[in-house]
Amino acid sequence: MNYRTIEIFLDLVQTRNITKTAQRLYLSQSTVSKRLAALEDELNCRLIRRTKGKREIQLTRQGEQFIHVAERWKNLFEETESLKHASLSTIMLGISESSYYGFIAPFLKEFLARHPEIRIAASIYNSDQIYEMLDSHMLDYGIVAYESERAGLRLQCISRQKLCIIKYDPEPVPGQTISASELDPSKEIRFTGGNFRSMNYWRKNWFAGKMESRLELNTVQGIVPFLEGTDYWAVCTPSMAESIAKNVSLQIYQLEDCPDTWELFFVKKGSEGEGKITAAEVFEQELLAYVRDFK
Repeated sequence: MNYRTIEIFLDLVQTRNITKTAQRLYLSQSTVSKRLAALEDELNCRLIRRTKGKREIQLTRQGEQFIHVAERWKNLFEETESLKHASLSTIMLGISESSYYGFIAPFLKEFLARHPEIRIAASIYNSDQIYEMLDSHMLDYGIVAYESERAGLRLQCISRQKLCIIKYDPEPVPGQTISASELDPSKEIRFTGGNFRSMNYWRKNWFAGKMESRLELNTVQGIVPFLEGTDYWAVCTPSMAESIAKNVSLQIYQLEDCPDTWELFFVKKGSEGEGKITAAEVFEQELLAYVRDFK
């Protein structure tokens, strides 16, 4: 006896029609009939009367009596499953999109495979939103693109990367460099989904007073349709560039005379909530170990 078979029986009680039950549960009629026959064999009694030429089924006396047993069994199963899921330690994580695809997502995939007892609820926000949600205790951890002086938060820099330039090129060549003086600022695709201070400082230093970008996007992956086959360009990090390059052929340039670096911070409240300490400690330790080895 299993949940699906009980579900089929209880639906038949409502429809009194095998065809309708099959349609409602997205099953074939033969599957419904076989599951019902297997249930009757397991209980060693007949639950329905099959009458040739009639579409509507009739329950036997045992079938009528079994309705209450099936309902209790179904409710008990669902309560057990609910408890099982509730026992998972859930970590609420806010991530800036600029760090998600090439940096954090691979770690989360490995972490969940190692820890079936832990549940991750990860959402992509900009860095400002992550700080606000941490203040409101709506997140356990955040991964943000700038450092904040807010009280009650602990921050740790987990990545520093030099800025680079990406442009569409059907035949990219590794190891190329470019100067900001070679770039047309009106052709820049600007990321606005976070507070990218290093990018803003670099842009202000080179393009102050010049024609500004005509295209702004608040999503990293949204850049792909605008790059392909055009002379648009964007400033980003190597990890972001590698992620975008999976979807479009890119020339990735190292920037000449660029002292600015893009920093990524791991941030949390001063203490975690009760019931999450063990899972949170495991998550934090493994994330920081992953970061140390990240290339």
